[in-house]
Amino acid sequence: MSGTPGATGGWIAFKDVRLRKPRTVTAGVASTGGGSVEVRLGSPTGARVARIPVAATGGVYTWATATAPVSGANGVKDVYLVFTGDVRIKDLALS
Repeated sequence: MSGTPGATGGWIAFKDVRLRKPRTVTAGVASTGGGSVEVRLGSPTGARVARIPVAATGGVYTWATATAPVSGANGVKDVYLVFTGDVRIKDLALS
């Protein structure tokens, strides 16, 4: 992990994730001012396979669901979530 997850430039990593050509990413998110979460492969600056826009939810613990299409994710990869804006995440599913 680098920086503060939920803050611009912060990221979290999930190592050796088995991806089976997911088409959609769904996340439980909260934000006071909105932002986004990028799903990247290999590193925080690696190939971007999804960008989840996050609208302001009214508070850092006011959760909502955000979704985005996924393209180009397949095989066993390190998956990175890279944050822009004031975004918090509680769960994530690739399907």
